[in-house]
Amino acid sequence: MDLTHVVDDKVELRPEFEKEVFDIFLMFDEDGSGGIDAREVEETCTAILGYPMHHADAIRLIADADTNRDGILDFEEFKQMLISQMKPATNPGDNLKETFKLFESSEHPGYITLDSLREVAQDIG
Repeated sequence: MDLTHVVDDKVELRPEFEKEVFDIFLMFDEDGSGGIDAREVEETCTAILGYPMHHADAIRLIADADTNRDGILDFEEFKQMLISQMKPATNPGDNLKETFKLFESSEHPGYITLDSLREVAQDIG
């Protein structure tokens, strides 16, 4: 099953995959505000993923995906940022599937867990 589909020449996640992406979004949205700011990106990448992110890099990441320029990523902006990071493929869902498999938990197939995120972060240094 493809994780994405094309609607009006735009690649979108299939509805059944949106919950997993939303769960990832919630990991970043530490204060439950419904948006992710640079501080949350910096702290989540550092604490959960074990990847030390500089504040300037977090600001740049937010700015690149923040379509309404309010300094905060809402779920739609976050989702589009993830989709835009995928390389074009013959089948648009192939890259997302491959990326998901990189983070997928071996103990809980079909899910990305905090432990599996940490494991990937350690593997890439």
